[in-house]
Amino acid sequence: MIIDETTLILGAGASHNYGLPTGIGLRDYLIHGTKRKEESRHPYHSWIRKDLLNLGFHQDNIDAFSEAFHSSQLTSIDEFLSRRAEFSRIGKHAISLIIKRTENPGRLTNPINENEHWYHYLWNKLASGTNWESIKENKISIITFNYDRSLETYLSNAMSHAFAKSIEECKEAIATCIKIIHVYGQVYGEYGLQRQPDEDENKWYDRSFPEEIISKSADCIQIIPEGRDDSLTLSQCHDILEKSDKICFLGFGFDPTNMRRLNLPTKGIAESVTGLALREVYGTAMGIQPRRAQALKKSFYLNDISDPGYSPKHPPEFIDYGCRTLLEDWLVLG
Repeated sequence: MIIDETTLILGAGASHNYGLPTGIGLRDYLIHGTKRKEESRHPYHSWIRKDLLNLGFHQDNIDAFSEAFHSSQLTSIDEFLSRRAEFSRIGKHAISLIIKRTENPGRLTNPINENEHWYHYLWNKLASGTNWESIKENKISIITFNYDRSLETYLSNAMSHAFAKSIEECKEAIATCIKIIHVYGQVYGEYGLQRQPDEDENKWYDRSFPEEIISKSADCIQIIPEGRDDSLTLSQCHDILEKSDKICFLGFGFDPTNMRRLNLPTKGIAESVTGLALREVYGTAMGIQPRRAQALKKSFYLNDISDPGYSPKHPPEFIDYGCRTLLEDWLVLG
């Protein structure tokens, strides 16, 4: 059981091991998958354009979106859509198509890298020493910037088999014991839409998706306009972080806009003026340059942590580790 108030902040890297795209991968899908087939350097992504056409989007509209997002040179689709409201509808439908197409139930129990199966590690921490009633006493919250529901699906399936309860009962239990907030919303419908573990990739991408599922998914995606950081969802995130004993970033890119919206880094969130440790702060830093990781580390402290005379009880750690390795090696979950 997790007994310290712990908050996990998830970026796209946290679900990449389960078959979902990273932030860069999503951008690649959106740009090259919406180009005309003869123009795309990735012809196998042409299903995105085909699906958008089937949903009623005009060729010219798709071309304009693809060109504008590419030419903007922005990495984040959320940031792009917050500035270009005219592309909001097609952008949200394209995102929904990509997430729904890359949801693969088989990957939840057979991830790309078994050694970094952090869903498994988290579930066993939640379940350890608990029964159906006491599992709700775990003290953990999750703030995710991802649209997918891979973690919720994994946990509800595992809980169902562990306690012989229905999926619906387990979904309710998870909602009780884990506060999960999707900052930018989440896609709608059954995870993977009955995709079979051994289903041929070409057949899967040729299969038509119900228009209702994609349209509802698009409606569930939230675009926060540029310059606005005062949504109800963000207020809930701020409250959770304020009450946390431990904060851990997993697969997170530390995008300045996302950090600002969380009111992070906040000088003093990890310590008081006197140097008394208030919170433990951890984060995976795969692909992040060491100097930037060190700057992140410093940004959470009031005092100069490079001062040899200063020794905080729990210095923040941003390490070039995978998600499970960080959680396990640094005992983030106890």
